[in-house]
Amino acid sequence: MATSCNKSTLETFPDEILLEFCKYLLCTDILISFTGLNYRITQMITQYRRDVSLHKTSLSKSTYLCINILPQIGSQVRSLLIDCCYSVLQDELFIKCFGQKMSITFPKLERISLVSYEDNQLIALLDSLHDLNNLVEIRLYGLFDISETNQSTVVRSLFQANNHRLTTILLDDQSTFLSFHQNDSYVNIIRLKEQCPLPHIPKLSRLLKVRFYGSIPSDLNHFSFVLNAASNLVRLDLPFEFLWQLIEDQQIRHVLGQRITSLFILGNATNQSSVTFNEEHVPIIASTFFRVHLLYANLIHLPHSPIAIPNDNIIEDSTVESLLVHACQQKDEVVSPCSSESMVICLLREFKEHRLIGLGISGEFFEKLKTDTKQWLQHHTILCEQQFEAVFNNNIRQILIWM
Repeated sequence: MATSCNKSTLETFPDEILLEFCKYLLCTDILISFTGLNYRITQMITQYRRDVSLHKTSLSKSTYLCINILPQIGSQVRSLLIDCCYSVLQDELFIKCFGQKMSITFPKLERISLVSYEDNQLIALLDSLHDLNNLVEIRLYGLFDISETNQSTVVRSLFQANNHRLTTILLDDQSTFLSFHQNDSYVNIIRLKEQCPLPHIPKLSRLLKVRFYGSIPSDLNHFSFVLNAASNLVRLDLPFEFLWQLIEDQQIRHVLGQRITSLFILGNATNQSSVTFNEEHVPIIASTFFRVHLLYANLIHLPHSPIAIPNDNIIEDSTVESLLVHACQQKDEVVSPCSSESMVICLLREFKEHRLIGLGISGEFFEKLKTDTKQWLQHHTILCEQQFEAVFNNNIRQILIWM
């Protein structure tokens, strides 16, 4: 009874009200919630069926979309965005479902956008694009560095994709080596000059991401000015030492907590840094950035745990007693405190309530975690309680977890 009442109430709202709701939802949420309700609502969400974005989509929702909705609406799709930034393994699912039948499922596709692809992923996706009569444009955002040996292969795949039908290839400044000269002028870019007084920085409403380079500033006022000007900032890429300085400033910490949904904790610039990222910092970071759905952590500075120890070689010793021993089906694995493996367990535990969509972790890990990532995480972390996919990507040397 309650269900029919809710559905009836929803369908009585005018289009203007429902479209206002849609402004606060992801494209995938709209497709899952409104597809198949009635003819009027189907017509109302036409734009979302034409321009499909898989941005920030969880594993369960992506699976449902690929199996139940995209095959149903594929003939209406004109543009498609595949996101491997938040949804770190989305590409694999998409290729699995549509790799051999792209032209059948999406016959009217005109533009495809790819986010955070590494070279082998990109080549595989491009190779699946053929016989799409209307596909003429591809957009690349946030590509990982492409090795010299693969440069020519990637370029060739781009130019030859879709039977040489592409007429437009757009790349953002993270996807190619671009240099901007002082005299360059762009209608859509505000160039900040050094002599511009910081208190008079213009509003930076289009600034969504801040990535910090260079030495750590001693004065946080400069960052505060930028933070106040960038009201729509949602992503931080910062060395841990600088991030920790910001967290220690209560005013900055409060503002960042309200805004940031993507956090990339980078390695410190030097080995002489005053503070390094370890487990004691994780609860504070998790409580500060309570809106985060995408997290990356660089743990290169941490050692990996000792090699797995067979049962008959374990001796009683005070040093051994201090280790965290986790049972495995075939052998005992020793996870040391302050190790990269222990940090992985800690990160997943402390960010449990955040409903992370994607987690990337760089570091040195023992072989079991690299070769059988998903099983190890199921046995040793809170992920045993939920659906997820995980791999260790050898090309970028990262554990990638999609939830």
